Amino acid sequence: DGGLYCDAEAKFTTISSFFFIGATLGLLVCTAVFDRFGRRNGAIAGNLIGATATLIGTWAPSFEVMLVIRIFQGVGMFINLTGIYVWSVELTPTHLRSFANGSIMNIWSVGYMCITLCGYLIPTWNYIFLTVGIINYILTIPLLIYPISP
Repeated sequence: DGGLYCDAEAKFTTISSFFFIGATLGLLVCTAVFDRFGRRNGAIAGNLIGATATLIGTWAPSFEVMLVIRIFQGVGMFINLTGIYVWSVELTPTHLRSFANGSIMNIWSVGYMCITLCGYLIPTWNYIFLTVGIINYILTIPLLIYPISP
């Protein structure tokens, strides 16, 4: 694995932290993205950024490249997650929004468990990245079908 994950715990921690640097950047720019392109298009773009970065991460040649990839993963995933959340709430009738919020959080929790299960069942991080990247591309399909928010 080129020492990206197993060589030193400090590298693993740094790589994990860079995802959240990207997530913070994604949260900071998502309002401008949504105002300019809409919730659906912003969520699709965010998902494609995150999925592409994840897929590229399958073949990351060095620690430094992986850090850049993790930033793009964070940016894309948090633009996507924020866009889908806001979009879903906007499409939900007012009297059902509390139920919808709880449902969204529970569904995301199940998604996190599935990703953790992938990490547990797939022994090599390269294949974990490949699997998650493919899953992210597949999850773009429903976004293309749903209506645009009002």
